[in-house]
Amino acid sequence: MRKTNRLNRESIEKLEGVMRKSSMKAANGESNLTDDDKINVKLSFEENAIEMSEVQEKLDSEDIRTLFTKTRSLIPTSSAPKVISFIFAERKIVLFICIHLILTATIWMHFAIIKFQTQEEKVPEMAPNYYWKIYTPTFEFGLMHSILFQMSLLPLTMCRLTISMLSKTVASDFLPLHRMTGFHIYLGYVMVSLVWIATIVFFAFFGTLCADGEESFCDKFTDEIMITGYCIAGLLLIIGATSFFRHDMKYENFYVVHHLVFALFFVTAAHTFDDMNRQGQARSQTFKWFTASLVYYLSDRMSMRMNHSYSSKIVSASTVNGHDTRKMMVLKITKPSQFKFCPGQYVYIRVNTIDSTWHPFSIASGSGSDWLDFIVEVRENGSWTDRLWRLMNKRVGYTSDRESLDGISLCVDLMGPYGCSFGNTSDYTHALVIGTGTGIVPMLSFFKQHMQLLSKLDRDSYFREEQENIKKVNDQYEAKEFSSKTLFESLASRFSKRNTSSSSLFISSKHISPALLSVDMSKVASGDQEEAALFESLKSSTRVSVSSVYFGVTRLLTVIVGTAVLSFSLSWNLLSNDVIKVNGTEKPTYELDGLSSCQMIGSIVFQCMFLLETIFLHNKKSQMIFIDFVVLSLSALYDAYWTSGSRWGQLDSDQLVIFFLLSGYMLFRSWYYCVSNRMRGESARVLLGKERLTFSKLHLVFITKSRYLVKEIAPEINSVWNSLAKEWGKEAAERVCKISIFCTDKRKPLPLEGTSDTIFSGAYDIPRSWFVEGQRPNIQDLMDQTMIDRIIETGAGVAPFFSKTLLAFCGSPHLSNVIHEAKLRTGLSAVLSGNKHHKMHFISESYGLRKDFGSEITSDVTEEDALIDSLDFSETSSSYESCVSHE
Repeated sequence: MRKTNRLNRESIEKLEGVMRKSSMKAANGESNLTDDDKINVKLSFEENAIEMSEVQEKLDSEDIRTLFTKTRSLIPTSSAPKVISFIFAERKIVLFICIHLILTATIWMHFAIIKFQTQEEKVPEMAPNYYWKIYTPTFEFGLMHSILFQMSLLPLTMCRLTISMLSKTVASDFLPLHRMTGFHIYLGYVMVSLVWIATIVFFAFFGTLCADGEESFCDKFTDEIMITGYCIAGLLLIIGATSFFRHDMKYENFYVVHHLVFALFFVTAAHTFDDMNRQGQARSQTFKWFTASLVYYLSDRMSMRMNHSYSSKIVSASTVNGHDTRKMMVLKITKPSQFKFCPGQYVYIRVNTIDSTWHPFSIASGSGSDWLDFIVEVRENGSWTDRLWRLMNKRVGYTSDRESLDGISLCVDLMGPYGCSFGNTSDYTHALVIGTGTGIVPMLSFFKQHMQLLSKLDRDSYFREEQENIKKVNDQYEAKEFSSKTLFESLASRFSKRNTSSSSLFISSKHISPALLSVDMSKVASGDQEEAALFESLKSSTRVSVSSVYFGVTRLLTVIVGTAVLSFSLSWNLLSNDVIKVNGTEKPTYELDGLSSCQMIGSIVFQCMFLLETIFLHNKKSQMIFIDFVVLSLSALYDAYWTSGSRWGQLDSDQLVIFFLLSGYMLFRSWYYCVSNRMRGESARVLLGKERLTFSKLHLVFITKSRYLVKEIAPEINSVWNSLAKEWGKEAAERVCKISIFCTDKRKPLPLEGTSDTIFSGAYDIPRSWFVEGQRPNIQDLMDQTMIDRIIETGAGVAPFFSKTLLAFCGSPHLSNVIHEAKLRTGLSAVLSGNKHHKMHFISESYGLRKDFGSEITSDVTEEDALIDSLDFSETSSSYESCVSHE
């Protein structure tokens, strides 16, 4: 703590005396604290609130780092907090998967009930293998429709153009569009699993009955519908196997084999048009399930080809020969006049001179550039990238380790852009972008756009407006936080004022920082009772500070229960009006025991959960809270009406519409409130009252083992940096951008020479302070320092009351998990230290590669270190194109 804060320190010490006195009584077994003790503690906090907040505002970097270290000791060591924090951070995709599983279960149950009642009518009770004939077709029929449901969703998850367009709308707030490729893979594995379960059960059923002498079941093995079934299982086996081993095969081969999915759709549609169907037997036609989504997918692809295809030329390229015959190309392609993209997006490239296949690559240039830059790793001999390398080599003729190729003028076709950008700039105040190996490509695009936008602004005007806006935001946000209480918070504050004597010993979040700094952890460890008692008081108080994270996870249950209520209610009410056909005779379905009671209980439970959410979470001054209570009141009235008339499970069409409108509103409200990343529904743009052109500061982190990649990329980074530094000055440029380059190869230092301040490479003097040679970054320290910089930042002349930092990463999924865990720990430390208004939002795009670390991991090298070491163009097993396809 700085010496200038002596007055504040005295205030803290005065407060600590009261706290220790009260805490010691509890530690010494004097049971409950007296009302006078509690009042003294409470009043002492209130009297010193100003001084304590001043202390927190004047903490320096070392104070905050010490604070973060101490907060880690407050976090329980069990895995539960980590799991809960992870679920909360990944709640979009977690909720999406839960909803998908509920809908899959609903479809299975709906058609299983229909088949069960049909089999009951068809199979005599004294028939041999009675239970086999009742329950196996029931299970298989429900499973078949669950599989068709997966097939109906699969095409939608690959509508690249639609996903790219949705990512720029409000839909990105509650849909996991960044994870749609991963969700597509998940759906594929679910479908393959369901098909093989159905296949195993089918052969067990028909084999058992055939072995028991029922010839009709033996003959079914050669029926036409069975032959198409074998084809479906075989196609799924090929598609599933190649998908699982997609990283161990050439991209071109995977691309071709994966298109067998269209043959799968065709055979599945033909599956129910068998000889029995042509003879008049009713079949549940499969094509009805996926035709609409398949047509939409084909329309999406046609629109891609017709409206987003361009012809261009490779106008220049530079090549790098790494060690062990590894190579890389940096391509510069003329940007088509109508081509617009955002950082993080990618395009498909086709070179007809090589072949007609398309290959996805992320864009490395800024959105305002006249060129499209790409960094391409050259794969093994015979690959598409190797043929491109040889083609350029043949056209120009070069053999040096690093050669610039200008005037190539090789024609290429482009299609795009696709994918989701890393985020809307207006939703964030700062950015930390990390790229490992060739994963630096989309981060370069982010970096270039940031610098290009700043170069268009006047430096003095920018910083003056930034300072004014921060002051305005501090006032607005603090006033908003004060006024945006929930109903529960308002009632609790009124009750506590009237019942001061019953207050418990509690340290509010804004007082935790200075109080925690005063704790001597060495005394706590040595068993000092006084210090331990104070530490336990802090520990109890911090549980409330992190309760929002735990409560956020429980909010997922409201959405899950609401989805289950809506889906199962639709199924059961439709069943009440359905009919089954037995030997040409139609019979109405009957209600299974307990379904109507389940719908009634589920609906009431969901409404009660939404009521609690409204009271405890929704802002009391929001107009929407009045609509919430109106919807809840109407729901209660209809519940009473349907219960009195025994209508549950038998709602007519009008009543079903009313039920879906009321329940659908509550479900959507809970869903959006649960997954939205906006702060109390407000973005940084709204708080600032203007459109933010770019971040207040961007930190670019480049991690690679390849010195050749550094030698190629660093001059380009420096060129962009210099363009802003010349206009704004070096000091001003450092206020808006920071660059860190970690070259982790300890065996071969960078072959660069220069002065003590710069490293000379080509035509640029690159600041030596950017580089860290032979050393891996400590990911946790990097996350902590980023958050600390936000808390104590005074570059604009005033410390911001809040910040929202975009944490973007592209690289290995393993390292992505490491960064994610570090970010969660930093976020919890920020909350526990009373800095909950400073937040990070993590977005990751990963290669999806499986690394074989081998001897890279030793007793003194962690897995994280080996991950970083393995991420460079000369050692990865796949080109960068996979980074744009997997998250």
